[in-house]
Amino acid sequence: MSNWTYNSIRIFTDDLRDDKDQTIARLGPLAGGTTLHFYGWEDRITKVSCYVVGLTDKNALEALTETAASYVLMTPYGSWGSYSLKHASFQLLRAICQTLRPDLSPTSPVFKCDLELYRDI
Repeated sequence: MSNWTYNSIRIFTDDLRDDKDQTIARLGPLAGGTTLHFYGWEDRITKVSCYVVGLTDKNALEALTETAASYVLMTPYGSWGSYSLKHASFQLLRAICQTLRPDLSPTSPVFKCDLELYRDI
């Protein structure tokens, strides 16, 4: 479990998935057959499954879904680029003692979080 940050908010990644699509229009002319037209590509979508410790970081991530701005996703390997937060879902985990963030209280809440990030091109 690596220590990453999104807009300086610490997240502990569990799973990472990248999706990339291409927009293709299909036309069916009256004479039969199919004509394909390629318009280009859609934005890269990155889905991060992670853990967030504490209400402050959880609330900060929730607030980013309302800004329509892009923020840097930092990994242990360097910057991964700028992304806008499209969707965030949180699930409170049953935890007696958290050890991910020693700077916070051991009784701080731990959330399982799924983030859907859109690449800023």
